Formats: sequence, C-alpha cells, structure tokens
Amino acid sequence: MSMDRPEDGKPGWTRQLKSHGLVWHVDEREAVTLREWLDRHFPIQPDSPARFLQAAPNRFVAALDGLVIKESGPRPGRSRLGFGLRLPVGRLIVRHARALLACGIPTHKPVAWAVRRCGGLRVRDYVITREIGDSELLTHRLDRYRGDPARREEALRVWGGLVAALHANGFSDRDLKDANMVCSAGAPLRMWVTDLEGLRRFLFLPARVAAGDLAPVALSLRSHGWLREAGDAEAFFSAYNAGVPKRLRRTAFP
Repeated sequence: MSMDRPEDGKPGWTRQLKSHGLVWHVDEREAVTLREWLDRHFPIQPDSPARFLQAAPNRFVAALDGLVIKESGPRPGRSRLGFGLRLPVGRLIVRHARALLACGIPTHKPVAWAVRRCGGLRVRDYVITREIGDSELLTHRLDRYRGDPARREEALRVWGGLVAALHANGFSDRDLKDANMVCSAGAPLRMWVTDLEGLRRFLFLPARVAAGDLAPVALSLRSHGWLREAGDAEAFFSAYNAGVPKRLRRTAFP
C-alpha cells in the first residue's frame, strides 16, 4: 500500500492502495479492512456468496462481509467512447456521500473507489461503501404495510423529513424512488439515500427542481397502493414542510 497527499486536501483520505491491478482511492481509516476484503473477495464472481442487491447487463451491486461494492460499465447500445471519456462515477459518488454526511443526511459511508482503464479510457467503475446493518429496501416496507395506516404514516413522515433535509441543504436528486432507498428493518424507522449518481447541489435550490424531485416519490407510493387516503399526502408534507424554506412548501405531489 502506498500513500501520498489526502485526496482534495481533506483529511482521512489517501490517494493509493494498489490491489488487483487497480489503484483504489480509500479512506485511510478503512485501508486495512479494504485490503483484507479485496484479497478475500475481489473480483466478485457469479457464484460468490455475496448478496446481489442489483444486477443488470452493465452493472451489479453486491453486499459481502460488511461492505457493498458497485461495479458498472457502459450501458448496452451506448457509446463506449462516451463512457470512457467521462469522469469516474465512483469518485462522484464518494464526493456526494461525504457531502451528505457532512450535512447530517443519512447515506452509505464511503470506503473506496477505483476505475479500470484500457488505452487511457475508462472501462469499469468501482465504488465500495459500508453496508447499512439491519436494513431492507424501502420497496419491501411499502408492500408489507400498505394496509396499516399507522405504519404508513410513520414511513411517510420519515420519507418527507429525509427529502426535506436534502432540499434544505441545496441537494436535488431526481431518483428518490423506493428502489434507491434503504430503511431500517426494526424500530425506530430510519431511511438512507443510497443512489447518488444523480445528486446535484445548488447554492439556491429552485422550487421547480425541488418539485421535480417529488415526482418519483409519488410514483413509487402510488405503484405500491399508497396515497389512496387523504392523510397519506398530509403526513408526508407535514414533515417535508417543517424542514424546508417557505418558498419550497407544498401540500400535494406534482
């Protein structure tokens, strides 16, 4: 393992951990854990004991031994050159995660990122985060408590409060659907934002942008049979409006 100046001049991050032909940019506090994990498990194989949380032709997300790895490449039918020339997604996700955590907004704790190149072009992205223990996809909770008014209200208030925290700190995320959210499996209910590729930050978050973030939330809720009762939207927006400036407050989904 070799180290030089902290990435972006911020403490806690080092430039290099060389392993398996890649240069990993790693939180130096996690360097030993990462080295051992990579030696045991990387690269992830189809017959790995990992839990595959997402799988697509160009990417997968897998959890194993307390860490979550996301590996991604060019989308089928899309330009490999375009993918190869763009900035590494792993680096972007780590920066976004650190910015959210600095604001007290719950998300995965980033551990490391790396990029594989061929001929100078990016061909694969990797990002590793700490697994959130005792949790499940929000999708499962929406299905399980569709007919439970008290649990519905609890989930809507927590979700509304999380979106409010993002907006109050100038963050926008157009992909806040249930499949990209993790919630605690037990009590008390907590939620985490886990897909940060589309995250943006504004010095002054426009109201139209904030409203656009709410569309995938509404779509997720309706697709699971929620928002059929008048009190559902009220529960969400009572929490949301309590945490955002007056100019962003709403009483209904777009």
